[in-house]
Amino acid sequence: MLDLRDKLATCQELATEHAKESQSKAKVWYDRQARQRTFEIGQLVLVLLPVQGKPLQTKYQGPFKVIGKRGPVDYVIETPNRRRTQRVCHVNMLKAYVERDWNSLCLNTTVVPSATTSDVYDNEPYFGPVLTTNETFSLDYLPERDREQLQRLLCQFSKL
Repeated sequence: MLDLRDKLATCQELATEHAKESQSKAKVWYDRQARQRTFEIGQLVLVLLPVQGKPLQTKYQGPFKVIGKRGPVDYVIETPNRRRTQRVCHVNMLKAYVERDWNSLCLNTTVVPSATTSDVYDNEPYFGPVLTTNETFSLDYLPERDREQLQRLLCQFSKL
């Protein structure tokens, strides 16, 4: 019986050691991608909320306004037009909301005069002025690879 107790104590120590090692490895992996996020009162955020009618599915909804801060990682969010008009959310459930200027995201285009549209479409039905691109995009928020891919797609389907 005493021998069994010694073996159990040794196993417990090994398990505790292994758990600490695993925890430190997990922390290193988490800290590589983790970023500390803070939000100001009055700032607009997107909140990860359950989809109505599907309580096991979630998606970012909003924008909602931050109306308070409960601690270093908890914020009070105003959610009008929902059953709970205010809710406390952990920082991991929030994303900063960025309003985009859609005019700056459009292509720089020029209109081809309607006299030359038959040349462009090769006797296809004409539905309005044809737009040609100047190969200039204002999509700085996209990574370079995505920008090039979008440019190729827009040029490939420029007739649409």
